[in-house]
Amino acid sequence: FELGLILVLATFIQIIIAAVIFILIPLIPLGFKGKNKPWTVLYFAGLGIGFMFIEIAFIQNFILYLGHPIYSATVVIGVMLIASGIGSYFSGRLPTNKNVLLKVPLVIGILTLVYSFFLPPLLQQTITFSPLIRIILAVFFISLLSLVMGLALPVGLNYLSHKDEALTPWAWGINGCFSVISTVVATLLAIHFGFQMIFIAAAFAYLLGSGAGLLLSE
Repeated sequence: FELGLILVLATFIQIIIAAVIFILIPLIPLGFKGKNKPWTVLYFAGLGIGFMFIEIAFIQNFILYLGHPIYSATVVIGVMLIASGIGSYFSGRLPTNKNVLLKVPLVIGILTLVYSFFLPPLLQQTITFSPLIRIILAVFFISLLSLVMGLALPVGLNYLSHKDEALTPWAWGINGCFSVISTVVATLLAIHFGFQMIFIAAAFAYLLGSGAGLLLSE
């Protein structure tokens, strides 16, 4: 084993332990009650994994495009937070029903698959543009997907708050726990299968969330 891989594996174990201790264990006194526990876990875990996988894939794709890892991380994290926040704000206008729980993650999953195949060639074709144009294009590509991503978590939480309120704290915890763990999982996937696989895995995480969202609303 290379030292880098050993460090990643050690980090993975530490993050799992920390996530369980600081996120999930404090929820135990509340009790894990409700009718839709398995689908709640799958839905919110899928959203957590998918969001972080896409963020890491974006950062990697824009490193060369923007000229430096710090520039890439700054633009990606900043734009994703702002755009997904705007999406979350407008999620309140969506109805609380199974169609929304099904369609929002489904749309995100499909868009992510499209990005996985078409974003790298688009970046390659436009990498000779001026820095200002490249930044504008980066903001556009990131925000387009992030706006829709911002809808998924609040619509799920909104549904639980009306239909199965006891599971709402667990939904937050599960989403946060898998978001933290998935950062290292993404690194392991990239080492063995490349960064395009992270996009594809993110798409399947959202598609899993879409199926869980449908069952969650039954």
